[in-house]
Amino acid sequence: MAACGSRGSEGRLVAAPHSFYRIRLPFQASELYLCMETARYKIIRMYFEGGRRTIKSNLTLEQAQAHCSDPETSSSTCCKSVNKRRTAQRGPWFDGYEQQ
Repeated sequence: MAACGSRGSEGRLVAAPHSFYRIRLPFQASELYLCMETARYKIIRMYFEGGRRTIKSNLTLEQAQAHCSDPETSSSTCCKSVNKRRTAQRGPWFDGYEQQ
């Protein structure tokens, strides 16, 4: 989001055209992009009957999303015997991601 007005009043809300507000940020948009690029994520396996554990860490957002889009990362869509066995032992589960 582009900042409105002068750079001397970072952090304040200022009126903008079309009856909405913009927030003046104390940094440049390129700094925000750099921060977003360096964000790292971890894959958490969550069990419906309680319990969770980290199974991968230090991933980019794209890597985390790719992992979670695999059908083998949920008890309701998995086909491999190791995942079926996990479901029989621990109950329903799925993999999700969160920022580290």
